[in-house]
Amino acid sequence: SELDLLLDEGDVDAILMGKKTQYPDAAIRLTEQMAQEFIKMGYYIGVGGVVTFKNAKKLKETVEAIPLERILLETDCPYMTPEPHRGTRNDSSNIPFVIAKIAELKGITAEEVERVTEENAVRLFTKVS
Repeated sequence: SELDLLLDEGDVDAILMGKKTQYPDAAIRLTEQMAQEFIKMGYYIGVGGVVTFKNAKKLKETVEAIPLERILLETDCPYMTPEPHRGTRNDSSNIPFVIAKIAELKGITAEEVERVTEENAVRLFTKVS
């Protein structure tokens, strides 16, 4: 499963080639291989409702493999509503389903996922603002 990008392709290419962009810190949502490369460079990985889908095997493997300290939660509103509400309009009220799935995949509590991902968001968006 592939995830959307928060940066345009030109910025992603520049970052992969080691060039500086106007975004020193940014959230990037990618395939597992690219996610691992971006994590090495200090970027965050966005995870949304797709992680709850039965057929999201590769994304689940990515979430298991990457450190929680580099994960951000997202809604991808109005699309990609997590199970058990798939097919309805997505919004932030569905984030607990994403949190629960990440906790399950990592073998930790939902509270820990919520705490760490909140810290991640504060750390990232304090730098950007």
